[in-house]
Amino acid sequence: AGITNTTSLNFTTADPGAPLLVSSTPADDATGIATDTNLVFTFDETVYTTTGEVTIHRSDDGTVVEAIPSHFSQVTGSGTTTITVIPEAELLGTAAGDTRLLAAGTGYYINVTPGAFQDTAGNNYSGISDPTSLNFTTADPGAPQLLSSTPADDATGVPVDTNLSFTFDEPVYPATGDITIHRSDDGTVVEAIPATSSQVTGSGTTTVTVDPVG
Repeated sequence: AGITNTTSLNFTTADPGAPLLVSSTPADDATGIATDTNLVFTFDETVYTTTGEVTIHRSDDGTVVEAIPSHFSQVTGSGTTTITVIPEAELLGTAAGDTRLLAAGTGYYINVTPGAFQDTAGNNYSGISDPTSLNFTTADPGAPQLLSSTPADDATGVPVDTNLSFTFDEPVYPATGDITIHRSDDGTVVEAIPATSSQVTGSGTTTVTVDPVG
């Protein structure tokens, strides 16, 4: 006779409970992480973005480097088991007090607002609210290297009003010291320009320009 009604054979699927974080990239306590690494969270079931934030903190003082709302375009993978968070690209550089993401050779930890992600049944991910559950240290590429300069070494016919330009392999910041211009014939100092002077521009980039006044 078959079944032709809504009650003779009906059932309800099991609720698996709140989504669980299975793994992450970077992993907890990871070191040597590239400064352009995206954050990847893998859950045990499909999750969806809701209201909340993924927050990146400095480990040394808890400073918030970036707070990324889970519904922003920087967060992808809603409706899958893998969520990818793309931090803004002010990366690489490190200096005293630098809070930009992600400074080289620096410790960070990740917090996630409870409920920033939820499963199909509406169960909220419990989130991360402490500095130790998911923390990592970025790689330090070592001292910056000078790639090229203007004028180039041994250049001739350089106009007398030429600015000095230095191109490095990573962003650099002014610290203590001078850029000193000497005469080649007797070593006389023509001008000593402090690195922190307004004559020196390009802080936080790979190209530093020095504008001599002489």
